[in-house]
This record gives sequence, C-alpha cells and structure tokens, in this order.
Amino acid sequence: MNDPATELVHYDHLGPEGAADVAKALSSLYRDVYAEPPYNWGDEHVEFFAKRFEQQRQAPGFDLVVAHAASGLVGLPSG
Repeated sequence: MNDPATELVHYDHLGPEGAADVAKALSSLYRDVYAEPPYNWGDEHVEFFAKRFEQQRQAPGFDLVVAHAASGLVGLPSG
C-alpha cells in the first residue's frame, strides 16, 4: 500500500462534464473523511453531499479542481 503522505499528487481542472465523471469518487472521499471523529457522519450526509454537488455542478460557471495520487482521489477545494 502506498503512503498517501509521500505520494506524488496531480491536479486536474474539470468542468461540469468532467466533474460528473468523478462524482462517485468525490462522494467516496467525502465518506472516508467525515466518517471519522469528530464528525462521525453517516450515509445521510454523503447523500446530501452528492445531491448538493450535482446542483452545484449544473450551475453556470461551475469549476472543480481535484487532487489525485496513485491511491486515487485525495482532495478537492471547497468554498
């Protein structure tokens, strides 16, 4: 297993269509991050994230940057 702390990270700039291609991976990353304390969030939060992301993805001017490494998706900016 690769150590994410030492993996080379690449960034991709995606528009709405590219974001649709990584939506499931984003939801999975969200689940992994927020399942741990102090959040302990469950599936209902992941579903909310996925629905909100789909709405945002369809908004005019939507833009997404994702970070990925050999182990998969490792981050995204939010704001």
